[in-house]
Amino acid sequence: MFMKIENGNNDIKGYISWSANGTLDGKIKPRRFYANKEGEKTDLQDAFKKGVVFDIWDMKIGYMRSNSAGAPDKIWGPSLVRPLPAPSKEHKRAFHVNVQIDGDPYVFEQAGFGIFVAIEGLGAQINDLDEPDATKRPVVKMTGVREIGSLHKTVAPILTIAEWV
Repeated sequence: MFMKIENGNNDIKGYISWSANGTLDGKIKPRRFYANKEGEKTDLQDAFKKGVVFDIWDMKIGYMRSNSAGAPDKIWGPSLVRPLPAPSKEHKRAFHVNVQIDGDPYVFEQAGFGIFVAIEGLGAQINDLDEPDATKRPVVKMTGVREIGSLHKTVAPILTIAEWV
């Protein structure tokens, strides 16, 4: 059973991010997934190579804008298939999905070109299914990275659905 994660849930093991260039403090190397909880960073690269469970049926797509005064401004669309127009030039495409790693709950919420390209690739795999079973969740693996962009290059993880559980 997938645990419903609500804001302020103390059981959350961490907030997942993709880092194309590594973290500024040097604790996380480039091209890696990691979790952050109360300033403690944990490398999740091995977990993503092994496979993590995405709750795609409760996923949100929208926009985020950085806010130097605190939490980012988040605007989520009503559905995954009808994205909202960007509210401003400062808002970047973003997503929110609950994730389980070895049964532990995490939140994966991020804005950024590279990671959003990876999420779109995951969406394409789901769209290719005839009739996905809404009672199951995909086990998602990172199978590599790829360079994207021409003027401003970045790297995106390649996410692949390994199985449904």
